Amino acid sequence: ADANWSDATGIPLSPWVGSSAAWFAANGGTPSVITVTNGLTVASVTINSGLYTITITNGGQISGGLAASTIGTGASGANNKVVVAGGAGGVSTWDLGGRLLYVGHNATTSTNNVLVIDGAGYPGTALVTNLGAGSHLGHCDLGSTGGGDNQLILTNGGWMVITGNPAFVIGYGAAGNAALVTGTGSVWRGAGAPNTTVMNINSLGFNAGNNRLRVENGGAVSNIGLW
Repeated sequence: ADANWSDATGIPLSPWVGSSAAWFAANGGTPSVITVTNGLTVASVTINSGLYTITITNGGQISGGLAASTIGTGASGANNKVVVAGGAGGVSTWDLGGRLLYVGHNATTSTNNVLVIDGAGYPGTALVTNLGAGSHLGHCDLGSTGGGDNQLILTNGGWMVITGNPAFVIGYGAAGNAALVTGTGSVWRGAGAPNTTVMNINSLGFNAGNNRLRVENGGAVSNIGLW
């Protein structure tokens, strides 16, 4: 791949890329930072173990589309982070290729996972796009099946665009998950016809509580209906 991957010490990494995922697994619980500054095409991105940070910056791009992507899944899938960082260096992009995205998934221990989309004061230069169900039924989840305290943060002009007609669920059988859209130019929007993209915030029932969406300081959520 033509991406520049490096860990916290600057040692280049060659992540395994298979038919279904680019898979990042923690090694003995050692924290690791992977940085993408150019372009990488993968089937999907899955972080199944904790203490990993993937940063897309300086116009870097990850493109996928063969499977859903997940930030933190399974018994050890806690404390992971993906940061899409914009700014004067160009548009940094994570393109899901019309597939689903899960942040904290499939275990009660999949907690404290974070997706940060930070435009650094340059609106639209940090972009997560093409979230969608494609030909597969389902919904994007922020915290699911017991995984709590996961976060989605759009700030300083970060953008997230949902295509197609998936639902985005905050707290699917899980509690304490939060989405924040803050700062002028920060936008979370549906790209389809009105109300084809919908959101469900599970504050009661389904073993869920205290899940929330907060929009403040000039942030916006547009063209997304309620489910």
